[in-house]
Amino acid sequence: MTLLVQVEEALQDEDQDDFYILSKIADILHSLFGSHGPDLFPLFDCLLPHYAKLLVRRLSLLTVREACGFEITMGCQEFQN
Repeated sequence: MTLLVQVEEALQDEDQDDFYILSKIADILHSLFGSHGPDLFPLFDCLLPHYAKLLVRRLSLLTVREACGFEITMGCQEFQN
């Protein structure tokens, strides 16, 4: 296995892990906002910087993969068209 293939696989694994984590966090936040409404904003304000860092990381991974010419697959079918 060439180094380029290993790098692509590692980046793809990281991207899939990040997508999974971000989607689970979004699901949890959706449920919490549904049950607690605006009372959740103080907690959300504390969590938002951490969530934003994960989003930036994911976008950075996608940018690196795209710059290297790797195929980018999104975690959701609706984004593939």
